[in-house]
Amino acid sequence: MRAIRNGFQSRGFFLKSFVKKVLGLNIPDYKLEEAEVFREYTIENGRRIDIVIRSEGLFIPIEVKIWSGDRNEQCKDYYDEAKKHDADAKIFYLTPSGKLPSPESSDGVPAESMKCVSFENDIYDWISYCIGQPEVISNVLLREVLMQFAATIKKFTEQTKEEKLTMEIANIINQSTENLKTAGEIVSALGTALQTRLFDTVKKCWNKIIHL
Repeated sequence: MRAIRNGFQSRGFFLKSFVKKVLGLNIPDYKLEEAEVFREYTIENGRRIDIVIRSEGLFIPIEVKIWSGDRNEQCKDYYDEAKKHDADAKIFYLTPSGKLPSPESSDGVPAESMKCVSFENDIYDWISYCIGQPEVISNVLLREVLMQFAATIKKFTEQTKEEKLTMEIANIINQSTENLKTAGEIVSALGTALQTRLFDTVKKCWNKIIHL
């Protein structure tokens, strides 16, 4: 496991605002001032929690899922580890849209001890909030990195939505032969329409050229 450190004086601001605005936790400043942030935090069974915020009596596990699926009892194992260090521990599940983990991963974790957060809303809103604090984010390079991060979040969450819609359409089409036939007819009609439109456009452009 590796503790994440940086030289910016605003480190405390980032951690405190992240815990409050993204995780929705009200934790005393003194606990966060002594906290370390770990990446790939290894627990007893060899599993690794993506992000852990830890200090005396505080243990916040954050599982990040973008493309990969859940493993059996993954969230349960992380929750059990957190309870060893923090009696009030919760587990946070971060995904593009804020979806729930699978039952196979989270069975045994009390509903009130599981919170789903999203890149699309929670992380994006937090980054936007940070960018809007020039008195804290005075480093030009850091500000530019945050702006690029916000733009990347927007881009990949929109892409995820499009992929989800494509899968939903494909599932509907595959439900019956009639749906498949109808889809084929629609595609064929669209193709003809596009060809006609393309031909008309080329024709108009050509007419303009020959009359120059």
